[in-house]
Amino acid sequence: MTDYNTTFEKLGAVQKGHFILTSGNHSDTYVQCARILENPEVTAQICQELIKPWNDRGINIVVGPALGGIILSYELARALSRMNSGWQGKGIDLRHNAKAMYLERVEGKLALRRGFMVPAGSKVIVAEDVITTGGSVKEVIDVLEQQGAPMLTSGAPRIPAGHRGAKVLGIISLVDRRPAEPQPRRSGINSVPPAPTNVGDYFGEKGNQIFGIQYNSIIQVNPPIYQPNDCPLCKQGIPTEKPGSRGLK
Repeated sequence: MTDYNTTFEKLGAVQKGHFILTSGNHSDTYVQCARILENPEVTAQICQELIKPWNDRGINIVVGPALGGIILSYELARALSRMNSGWQGKGIDLRHNAKAMYLERVEGKLALRRGFMVPAGSKVIVAEDVITTGGSVKEVIDVLEQQGAPMLTSGAPRIPAGHRGAKVLGIISLVDRRPAEPQPRRSGINSVPPAPTNVGDYFGEKGNQIFGIQYNSIIQVNPPIYQPNDCPLCKQGIPTEKPGSRGLK
């Protein structure tokens, strides 16, 4: 198995300093996924690994928030389409095509634009480059719920036959930087359980979840995260950087 932690470090994606995260919290470590995504072959390989557990699950849309989720959702959808169709470099089989979409901020809120639609019956994966608090992912899920894509959480009732709503089945990110767990996971894929016979079987207490939805990432990074009013880096007078895209004009 490829050591993707080393890959991220060699490509300069793991940076040290005093950073203001999208959440507003502070940290001495920032993962700049653009340094990964600027390398098409590396990105393609990572996305092939990330999407493997979702083969033959009927996923037909991968959607993410701009900017972090644009390239990632595209590459995940392409890898999934090729895997499902047994693509050998010749021709296009639209029967196995997975679409890639993204949401943009309109007056501070994420929204589907550019004619993107999530039809009833769609099975959706939400993609994001880095997940810390999951705030952007939750915003995407909220928008999809309004589009008729209800979030399937632990303890959700079994979906009745003939249910026409789209389903958010999974969440994928390059980096999981949530607070450390007692036993941090290794670099690589956090596999999803076997294909479900009903919603309760799928989501239960099995596997790794966010908002009760199955989740996998390629690496886990657990640096300290500080509240702005209790940040030791601020107390030391270390200048801050705000490297994310939120708030750019």
